[in-house]
Amino acid sequence: SSRFGKYTEMVFDAEGHVSGARLSEYLLEKSRVVGQQEGEQNFHIFYYLFGAPNIRDFALNPEEAYMYLGVDSGVLGSGLTPMYYEVLEALRNVGFAPEEQSALFAVLAAILQIGNLGFTAASEMDPVMVNEESEERLYIVSCLLQVDLEGLRSALSYAVTHTRGETITRQYNITQAYDCRD
Repeated sequence: SSRFGKYTEMVFDAEGHVSGARLSEYLLEKSRVVGQQEGEQNFHIFYYLFGAPNIRDFALNPEEAYMYLGVDSGVLGSGLTPMYYEVLEALRNVGFAPEEQSALFAVLAAILQIGNLGFTAASEMDPVMVNEESEERLYIVSCLLQVDLEGLRSALSYAVTHTRGETITRQYNITQAYDCRD
């Protein structure tokens, strides 16, 4: 399918010999989640979240701009409640339990929150860290995803490679951190 791709990461030793490889399959729609072409919107489900009566449970604010949505905040919330309820009904019809629905919406909200995370580094090539303004958002994401805060921070700041029984950890620079986030 044209929506799926394969990514092969080659690992080389210090002498330039191939020491391993990793093949990943991924959905090409990532590009649509993190940015849209002019005149396009993101997946509708992200907007429908703002029609939820319990939107605060997902730590979303219709007055806030979300980078992955790329729209003015005035669009959010207007007329989205009926669409949210249609999605709930569809999820019920295909057998999603209420807790599964909630988990799905929490993941979608976390994706929107992750898009607003920022990073800082002394220079382009220096090690990166989540910027101070994003600390609360990082905590929110960890709660929504029910993952360890420090583990999430680490995943956004470091690349870990396992090869031949050895673990290699290297800290991202700022460009790599934004790429990892997206």
